[in-house]
Amino acid sequence: MNPLLRAITLAPLLSLLAAHTTPASAESLLLPPDTWSLSQSGKFEAWADRRALLVLHHPWDVSEKGHAATAEREVTIPAEWTPPLRLHFYATDDYDATRDPLTEDWLGQINLRGHRFKELHINGETVWREDVADSADITAPSRFSVDLPPTIAPGDTVRIAFRLADEAGSMERLDGDHRYIGTTDNITDADPWKFMTHFYVGDAVLTSGDTAAPPRQMPSVDIARAEHGDRWPLPQAQGKPVAFPVTLDVRHAPETDQPLPLQCGLPFPPGALRDPAAVRLATPGGGPIPLHASAMSHWPDGSVRFARVTAILPPGARALQLDIDPDNAPPAPSAGGARLSFAGPGETFAASIENGPNRVETLGATARINGESVAYHVETMAILEESPVHRELEARGRLQGETTDFGRFVIRATTFAGLPWVRLTHRIVNEHPETLEVTELALRASAPGLAAPHVDSAPAARIAQVAGDRWAITRADGSIETREGQADGWLQVLGTDGAPRLSALVRHFASQHPIALGVNNEGFMIELFAPTDPEPAYRPHEGEAKRHEVWLALWDAGDATAAARDGIDWATHPPGLFDADYFCATGAFGGAAPHDETRFPELTAFMKQTYGEIPASMFYTTGIRHFGDHPYSADEGTWRNGYYDVQQGLFSEYLMTGDARWFDHLEAAVRHIMDVDICHASAEHPKWIGSLRGYFNPDHSTGGPWNPTQRTKGMLNYWRLTGDQDARDAALGVADSAAAAGRAIGSVSVRDHAGVLYGLVAAYDETRDPKYRDAARALAHDAMKRIDPRRGTYPEIHGNVSYRGNVPWMVAQLMEPMYDYYRLTGDVDAAAAAVAMAESILAENRTRGVDGDVYGYSHNPHFQKNSGYHVLIAPAILYAYELTGDAEFLKQGRAMYRQTIAEGTVNSVMNCYWNTHTLLYYLDWYAEA
Repeated sequence: MNPLLRAITLAPLLSLLAAHTTPASAESLLLPPDTWSLSQSGKFEAWADRRALLVLHHPWDVSEKGHAATAEREVTIPAEWTPPLRLHFYATDDYDATRDPLTEDWLGQINLRGHRFKELHINGETVWREDVADSADITAPSRFSVDLPPTIAPGDTVRIAFRLADEAGSMERLDGDHRYIGTTDNITDADPWKFMTHFYVGDAVLTSGDTAAPPRQMPSVDIARAEHGDRWPLPQAQGKPVAFPVTLDVRHAPETDQPLPLQCGLPFPPGALRDPAAVRLATPGGGPIPLHASAMSHWPDGSVRFARVTAILPPGARALQLDIDPDNAPPAPSAGGARLSFAGPGETFAASIENGPNRVETLGATARINGESVAYHVETMAILEESPVHRELEARGRLQGETTDFGRFVIRATTFAGLPWVRLTHRIVNEHPETLEVTELALRASAPGLAAPHVDSAPAARIAQVAGDRWAITRADGSIETREGQADGWLQVLGTDGAPRLSALVRHFASQHPIALGVNNEGFMIELFAPTDPEPAYRPHEGEAKRHEVWLALWDAGDATAAARDGIDWATHPPGLFDADYFCATGAFGGAAPHDETRFPELTAFMKQTYGEIPASMFYTTGIRHFGDHPYSADEGTWRNGYYDVQQGLFSEYLMTGDARWFDHLEAAVRHIMDVDICHASAEHPKWIGSLRGYFNPDHSTGGPWNPTQRTKGMLNYWRLTGDQDARDAALGVADSAAAAGRAIGSVSVRDHAGVLYGLVAAYDETRDPKYRDAARALAHDAMKRIDPRRGTYPEIHGNVSYRGNVPWMVAQLMEPMYDYYRLTGDVDAAAAAVAMAESILAENRTRGVDGDVYGYSHNPHFQKNSGYHVLIAPAILYAYELTGDAEFLKQGRAMYRQTIAEGTVNSVMNCYWNTHTLLYYLDWYAEA
């Protein structure tokens, strides 16, 4: 068992169960569920569940008049009591026929008023009766008090019976009966009418006089409150002990004999690193390397949680040792390398680069938008970070047309000590309230004395990716040669002496077509958008951004052609440092455990069989606006826009395996989302700014946010792996937007609450800024208003308006940020809510008597059982085990994992896979519990 978690004994459970089975006072008498006799006829069923509720049930089947399910018992009223005598009880059901008849909608409906009733009988007399067709919404009354008939006196023995009974069969037509078949009902007009109902009743208490029966809740929720009320905050780390030094692999390690730059984020366990200056990297042989480390975020105790490390990667390094050593300084980097400067505020953007005798005199940005020539007017210039190892500059300003301000730009550049490489990012943001027509978008540099580069040993003035599967070479003589496939996206430009002088690469070149690189008599040009006949303009909608990453190397006289080629390979996939065991063990990403051929090998085998070579085409398509996204509906022109937390799903698999291909796809997804799907500007809808647009938006960004997908852990984790500030800003912007707009407050759908709460809690976890904590608290408690505190159910419709109950895969989405919020703040109400929802799923959505057999997709009987969501639901069930120590939660979580593996239904990485690393964490920690 996790040593960070306090053992929970059985004693509190027994004492709290006793509170549910003994009289509350001398003037009240509780009638617990195990004291009732149960009977049924026809297809009806009756049982008592682990929430201390009686369940009277008719399955989704044809019903017949005269059949019923009954729970009854006798009780003797104490002779010393004084009238009035009352019975108090809780009662709800999951059937609802209050909505007007539907005639056209994707949702289905079956209205059967007057067919089935829920009743209370005293000595055979009906004293309370309601049609199950009444409202099943959380706002409907669920606590009732009924006076016993005046003929009953203290000392009498009475028979009490709760009953669910059919007065008309489902195939009998009464006035007002109506069935509408929606697109998800999976039935036809020829199918018989079926009628399902669960009637939940409990907390039956007899009282005398004015004694009131207090509302009750589940024993497990009481335990969560009793055990956790004084335990906050829980230990933040959810990892294992780490002994430094640790060995980390170099992701995308290049085959080269040249030193190259390295920049990435690294996690640390709580308490391990107090000063980022103590971070050390060395080769496996112990040779220290130059580096600079800065804190990205901190643990609550003030120690560093994540640090961004910039280092000079030794030639041929495939692994490095990470250590913490405050006493020995890292070695000094080599002198020299590329030097860069920016134009200052008030000027048009320009940069100069030099390295030894070679120089790029003027590197500028040009654009043509809506027919106007655009100047990049610099408003601010700053040094973002400077160390002996590197220097990072930033220029920000406006895109000024001849008559129009189109938006803003951000250009950043990083140089590295002793190296010829410059990393340049170019980003524009459309803040104009219309879709732009961009016909030119380029970086151009004057660099005298360049000769045309060679492609296949022949001079070439330009290479262009003209479509996803086609590229073209423009030769020095003006001829054009078209080829199938994808260009590498780099040019190595020679000087007049034939030696390489300049290398230029655009990362993801072919994927962001149409795009081009070229050389002319004046210098070189990087056409970030290169018009073609099929695509004459780049058309970003209002609020879209676009960022390109360019790598330039300015070689001095001594550099060789091989060094340029090695550098290009490196810049195409810049390395990072990673080890699944270490990254999971730190606890910095929450609870996580790796999987491979020896640990959870069945999951590893499934993933290999399902995803094969993990091609990019599985996860996203290409194009200047489309790269990193995948169509949701090709017919309707809608895009996924992060549905359903694809970025965190990709991160989760990378975290568990260290397979670099998952990181590459994570990067593509996050970069698209933070540019195109995030709303950066909206004149008409200012409350949309910062939010993530919904998956139903045609052409990515033509509509507003959808609450369930305001999910940002994946973006934040990408920032933590890379130090990419734009990803962090985008994630926090989603939370800022949600807090400012009060997004999802008052919602009636669990995934609305879930998606926004997830983003707010993730932002608080990253920053510890109270504004995110307060917004999360307001939303968490708003969500609790929609949860039945007795059943633990978040009752909502899903596919058919006549049924209200849990949608387990959506409920699990809420349980995750509820649990995270509790761990971060100690709000015990959130812990109790998470436990209540777990109880409800097991009680209402699981096949009775079959471990792990949860109907994970829906309570709606029109949907078939689906175990594909178990990897999302099971970790949420295991939260409840951690919070209560109740072994039933552990048993069911384990069984759910076994079932989804056995049935081969593990959910898609692009859908609901994102919390799988937490599931493995619990299965690992509690392997012997």
